[in-house]
Amino acid sequence: MFKTLVTGIALLLASLHRVESAMTMEQMTKIASGFRNVCQPKTGVDMAILEGMQKGEFPEDRKFQCYLKCVMGMLRTLRNGKVDLDMLLKQVDTMVPENLQERTRHVARHCSTVATSNDMCEIAYQFVKCNWDTDAEVFFFP
Repeated sequence: MFKTLVTGIALLLASLHRVESAMTMEQMTKIASGFRNVCQPKTGVDMAILEGMQKGEFPEDRKFQCYLKCVMGMLRTLRNGKVDLDMLLKQVDTMVPENLQERTRHVARHCSTVATSNDMCEIAYQFVKCNWDTDAEVFFFP
C-alpha cells in the first residue's frame, strides 16, 4: 500500500512539471487508487459510498465529506480554508486528457465559487458534488 502511494504521488508530482502532455484515464485511475488507499482507512468511509459517488450519489455523510477533504488535501487543491483554483487549473492542464480539459476547467472555475462552508470537510463535499452536478461526463475523483 505504501509503495503504491509513493509511486502515485511521485507520478503526480512529476506530471505537475510536465505541462506539455496530459495523462490518460488509465494513468489517472492508477494514481487515484493510491489516494483512496490512504484516505479511505484514515476516514473510515464505507467503500460502497465511494463507489456510489461514481454514479452521482453524494450522501451527507461526515466520513465521506472528510474523505473528500483528505484527497483534496493530498492533491493540494484544498488549502487555507478554500478550494485552491490555481492548483486545480494546473492539475487539469497536466493530468486531464486534452479532450476533456476545457470542460473540466469550466467546472473547476464554477465549483470553486460554490464551496462556501466554514468547515473543510463540507467545502470539499460542496466542491466535489458541484463537479458532478455541473458536468457528470467529465467527473473524476479518486
